[in-house]
Amino acid sequence: TQSTWGVEKKSSVMLSVLPKSSLFKNYSMIQCKRLFCVAVPKIQEQSPIKTEFLYIGDSRECDRRIAYNKVEPANEKTPTIVCVPGYMANKEGKKARTLEEFSRLTGYGCVRFDHEGLGESLSAESRLSNVHFGDWVEDTRNVLERLVPPPSPILLVASSMGVWIALKSSSPESLKRVIGAVFVSSAMNCYESHSKEIFEDATPEMKERMKTELVTRLVTRRFGEVVYLKKFRESAHHYHIENQERFPELDCPVRFLHGMREAMAPIEWPMKYAKQLKAKDVEILFRKTSNHDYKSDEDMQTFFNTCKDLLDRHQNC
Repeated sequence: TQSTWGVEKKSSVMLSVLPKSSLFKNYSMIQCKRLFCVAVPKIQEQSPIKTEFLYIGDSRECDRRIAYNKVEPANEKTPTIVCVPGYMANKEGKKARTLEEFSRLTGYGCVRFDHEGLGESLSAESRLSNVHFGDWVEDTRNVLERLVPPPSPILLVASSMGVWIALKSSSPESLKRVIGAVFVSSAMNCYESHSKEIFEDATPEMKERMKTELVTRLVTRRFGEVVYLKKFRESAHHYHIENQERFPELDCPVRFLHGMREAMAPIEWPMKYAKQLKAKDVEILFRKTSNHDYKSDEDMQTFFNTCKDLLDRHQNC
């Protein structure tokens, strides 16, 4: 049998078949442990998706904006993949670009975007020195509600602090449209604790700068090079995920992907938050050699297969 977007099943092997044979050069074939041959799209630099801007607030005069790239889905019943970046990350990440290329070839929708103050979202008003945690929550809420309007289904993909932001930004109505979630290197309720550790490890000069400057760039023993945002820290604790929060509307398959060489997010974190979710179909996959970036070839194989599997499940329902 062959699906509408080109997956052909033969015996115990699923072979990804390209929509057009001329596109074969865009793929690398990877043999998976579960007898799957999955086509992992290579990021193409030619014919890029045009960058557009979503303005936050009453009018464009406010100058708060989000830069985004969007692949339109084949129809309103086709899922759109929404990629929520983590702390200081932007829409040019390897995972988001790979999913965009996959969407262009298969008919799925895809949205990748820059939070305010980062990447192409940088503007006179949207500077890192002005950014609060709530701004990035509002950014993501606008993406989910305005760029992927109802009734379009959503595959929610988030990395690092993006998982925290995605959960706090999603309205009950948006969560009901999520058909699957992939959370990579989940880092929630982390800014305050990490900031304290960075402060304790800093030199007297750096400590003084962290107290007075809105944006401080420094090097730490545990985290390497970091950017500390004073206003961001002061607002982040208002958005902590409490122990009793269950996110009842997120009643879909959820996959946590986590490395065991983590410096940012302890491996206990995905286990803690998996227990809090109401969803029953929740799995955690630990990779022994993976770190927080989760972007080696093997990591990308696991990540891509996980996203594709959730899309397949929705398609076959």
